Amino acid sequence: MTPEEETLWAGRAALRVRARPKGGRPPFPSRFFDADEVVLWMDQERGVVLRYQLWAQGRLFQVIEARAVEFDLPLPEELFAFPPDVKGPVLLLGEPAEGKDR
Repeated sequence: MTPEEETLWAGRAALRVRARPKGGRPPFPSRFFDADEVVLWMDQERGVVLRYQLWAQGRLFQVIEARAVEFDLPLPEELFAFPPDVKGPVLLLGEPAEGKDR
């Protein structure tokens, strides 16, 4: 991976880097592994990929990009609350279901 330049993307300070695969293919399909070069715009503060380009044989074949990014927004408390009309038992993570051995 080679850092190229500091830039802005989606209003965020970003670092554009260029990467080339080392070889080998994973056992799952992915457009990334059709590319012989990937260009990434990485958020300098968060390390999040803001944009990427996939290149093969000198031709651009895929671009995925964020157009706007916001972090640390306040979320309403009820967003993650159980609604009062939940039917049946509510199990906490890691708690075995009744009658089930784990």
